[in-house]
Amino acid sequence: MHKYIYASNWKMQFSFNQALAYAQSNKKHFIQLAQQKNTEIIVCPSFDALAPITQLFKASNVYVGAQNCAAHQKGAYTGEICPQSIRECGAHYCIVGHSERRQHFGETNEVVAQKMELLLQNNVIPIVCIGETGQEYTDKKTYNILQKQLLAIFNSAKNKKIYIAYEPLWAIGTGIAAKSDYLQNIFTWLQTYCSKVLCSDGYKLLYGGSVNDNNAQDLKKITCLDGFLIGGASLDFQKFQNIVVS
Repeated sequence: MHKYIYASNWKMQFSFNQALAYAQSNKKHFIQLAQQKNTEIIVCPSFDALAPITQLFKASNVYVGAQNCAAHQKGAYTGEICPQSIRECGAHYCIVGHSERRQHFGETNEVVAQKMELLLQNNVIPIVCIGETGQEYTDKKTYNILQKQLLAIFNSAKNKKIYIAYEPLWAIGTGIAAKSDYLQNIFTWLQTYCSKVLCSDGYKLLYGGSVNDNNAQDLKKITCLDGFLIGGASLDFQKFQNIVVS
């Protein structure tokens, strides 16, 4: 059995105190989950809680990631957080290109590629999100969209360790994950395409989009899938644990 990755994206659902309380009250349980064979646990709090939560899990096998980073190493970019600072906080991972960043903040494929490259330069593993909108899905443009999103990052990603998270926008937050047969086709294509273009097996493929404790077992039957990027269900530890052990 290959290692399964469970990356939890807390988004802006917790305040600073709430994030710390959630991490502290479930610290022992997170660590126990991460000790399971072939299991990798990543928690991604908001920036304000990043440093204290990395310290909380510092001596454990629970990894911490940021939810975003700047597309610049340093400079006059008020309010931005550079990849170097994320690494210095102790985080090992960082999500870039999330659909919410693309949709609400206008992030382009090129910006996502710049962020990914800087993360790699600072020894932070990128979790690069890709996916199509509901209209693009309806218009049967999914593979064209995914190819464009992947081509933007591939020059910097060759022979590097990166996680690629496929998240169809039409499934995020709806409570309804994409159907298994559809996802099987997507991930088979992703594996073939990534292996060919990246010329290495340093990448991992994740699925994000209404993953919960009711559908996780069925989703795990999809071949080529290495894990999940989990949103809402990661805010309830019992639900998150059920996903891991399903």
